[in-house]
Amino acid sequence: MTNMTDPDNDKAIVETSSEADDATNVDARLQGLGKLVDMPVARDRRRRYWMVWFLWGMLGTALTFEGVKDGTWLAVAGILGGPFWFLFLVWPFLWLRDRLRARSLWAEDMTALLHDAGDDPDSTSTLIVVWGKTGALVPESEWCGAFPSVRLDVDKLERIEVGTLPGVRTAGFLAKDLVAWAAEKNVEGASGDLRAALLWCDTLDRATR
Repeated sequence: MTNMTDPDNDKAIVETSSEADDATNVDARLQGLGKLVDMPVARDRRRRYWMVWFLWGMLGTALTFEGVKDGTWLAVAGILGGPFWFLFLVWPFLWLRDRLRARSLWAEDMTALLHDAGDDPDSTSTLIVVWGKTGALVPESEWCGAFPSVRLDVDKLERIEVGTLPGVRTAGFLAKDLVAWAAEKNVEGASGDLRAALLWCDTLDRATR
């Protein structure tokens, strides 16, 4: 009996597995940095919470009191819907606490920024960027992990130390400084990590505009 294999199918399986591993790696890094960077609840998530709060205010009232004829059934309905009503009452206070807390924090969001080099996988890079009130920060661990052989000019590029930015307990580099550093280099004559770093900085430049 002969085993038949499809090279194209095998290649697709390998690529899919590699993409899944990359996504898992990025998620793990986001979770790790999330423990070092204090942020308020994201704006989109706050909007969803308020939408759910508003919908439950209307539907929950109808479901709780619909068909209730005496106090006994009202008590039963209240017990069954109790956890939801508790969250309904608590959410405005949680929102207010989050808004007050946000005033003392620098970071507002954290995302993975990808430069897809297409047919050149060695120049494809994904780094996590922390977006703050006054700009963006690239954690040093992300930069060194993606471009280990690239040495930055510390005389021209300021290293943001741990604790410099409120709520940020990791060192890094400001996005504007990295973009300015990359602008002085020639990407056409670069190779390896340096080329990948310059291409990613170009993507960072467009993302921060």
